[in-house]
Amino acid sequence: MAKKKMTQDHFEIILEDINSKIDLILEKDYVSKSDLQNTEDRLMEKIDTNSLAIKANNFAIKALNNKIDEVEIRLSKRIDEVGQKIDRVETNLSDKIDEVKEILIHHMALPVH
Repeated sequence: MAKKKMTQDHFEIILEDINSKIDLILEKDYVSKSDLQNTEDRLMEKIDTNSLAIKANNFAIKALNNKIDEVEIRLSKRIDEVGQKIDRVETNLSDKIDEVKEILIHHMALPVH
């Protein structure tokens, strides 16, 4: 009976040891899952924050593109206006040169006194 009692005590000690190890494993598993969930939550928050920042940047880029397009249109109009003015000045100068040429030809044809 003493041997049976010792075996039963020994068995109970082994069971307690196994139970404590199982508890440690379960606790570790719970902590790991909790840590993973916390990490996932933080990552999702950062992803959401970055998504909002990207959307804001995209909006700003679109706004800048629109402004650049507007400036390009205005500059193109101004360049066209300057080109037209240059054409008018060139025409006026050409007409003046032709007038001076005609006057010189007329004066050269006159007799010298």
